[in-house]
Amino acid sequence: FTGNTIRSFNGLLTYAESVSGLVIENNTIERSTDYPGAIEFPAVDLIYCNDVSIRSNTAEGFSQQLVIAQAIDCTDVKTNANNGFIVD
Repeated sequence: FTGNTIRSFNGLLTYAESVSGLVIENNTIERSTDYPGAIEFPAVDLIYCNDVSIRSNTAEGFSQQLVIAQAIDCTDVKTNANNGFIVD
């Protein structure tokens, strides 16, 4: 998904398992105050994924950086130029 403005109260964007060719780029993720917020999970959670590109995304208004997690056996994951994210 590309070029979106996403409002999130907990920072969760996507969970992907056994996916190839996932692209997440040029999105703005804004913290919503519609519900009580709590960041408990990674913003992007990847398991058994290949050929993933996560770039040029911005997270705004969160109390901490959002996590991009590659939990199990991911290959060819590219992350760059993301503002407000860390790679675990």
